Amino acid sequence: MSSPSPKYTLDDAFRRIRRLLVTHKPLPGSDDAFINTFLNDLRSGADANSARLLVSLGIDINNYYQARCSKNQRKAFLHLIKKIILKTRDTSIYPITYPPELLTPAIRFDHALNTFTPEERKPLFEFDRGGQYVRVSNFNSYLKYIILKNLPLNPHLSRAIDKDSNEKLYYDFDMGRKYRTIRISKLESRKGWVFLACKEDVKELIETANVKDLLDYLGFYFQSISADDKFLTYEYPKEFDHPIFQPTSLTGDWGDASDKKIGFGNEFFMPYKIGEDWGRTYSVSGQDVRVRERIHSPLNNDDSHCFTFTVTPLGDLKETVEKANLMKILEEVLRRYEQSL
Repeated sequence: MSSPSPKYTLDDAFRRIRRLLVTHKPLPGSDDAFINTFLNDLRSGADANSARLLVSLGIDINNYYQARCSKNQRKAFLHLIKKIILKTRDTSIYPITYPPELLTPAIRFDHALNTFTPEERKPLFEFDRGGQYVRVSNFNSYLKYIILKNLPLNPHLSRAIDKDSNEKLYYDFDMGRKYRTIRISKLESRKGWVFLACKEDVKELIETANVKDLLDYLGFYFQSISADDKFLTYEYPKEFDHPIFQPTSLTGDWGDASDKKIGFGNEFFMPYKIGEDWGRTYSVSGQDVRVRERIHSPLNNDDSHCFTFTVTPLGDLKETVEKANLMKILEEVLRRYEQSL
């Protein structure tokens, strides 16, 4: 059964956001005039990511207008969005090879967003820390972001890391010889925020090692398959006591530009209404499946404050999935916008 068409349009979201962020007639050259221009850029940009970002900001703003939020919390959030948008005019945050006018509005927003600390853009509502969470990763990222950063807690692994190839390391992992349990005090991702899935929602896919559907439902898009892409999942212990939140636009990945390339981030991320206390993924292929998700900020504890994670190999990705039509993604974010009102 297909989802109903959204009642609201991109222009509807744009008008509401502009009304809340910008004075009625901003003076030329003022901060409000710059914010107004940026919002117009998001609305009229040729890339779908900028349109998705605009509506996603609208969802978060709508969430802050619900009864659970105070007037001061609402004002603080709107002020933060303004500060991030105004930061996009700082040309020093962009690579020299890509001046701002060559970057999409969404990528400019992401560069500005990353100048703010996770604490500054922390979501408002904190949830159960001891819930059953899992995270899916490829083995190379597991080595880079987990094992190498936690070697002092796992000294028995250091010799193999220095000596063996990644292929041999994965073989030992797959055979159950090493890396199935690991003590962790430091944990992050490429963009800082760590996304977690509700274990109950993906339990069957993990048990059957259905990598293709698992990555699809979690919104992980792979344009091509590499022989090095071996996947795994690690389960969070019940003792995990780091704050857990529902994701917002300010924890998403909206793209990046370096001196070598431009990336468009996670093209399937979008926030979700508050009230159910979970975010929702969107399927790469556009299937009517939404996995519950939450996030936590980077973990950087003293080694005396650590947790033991259980890690399970899943194998490789046999085939890629075709991306959903961009219009279908925009329809989904507009439906979520409607639900948040």
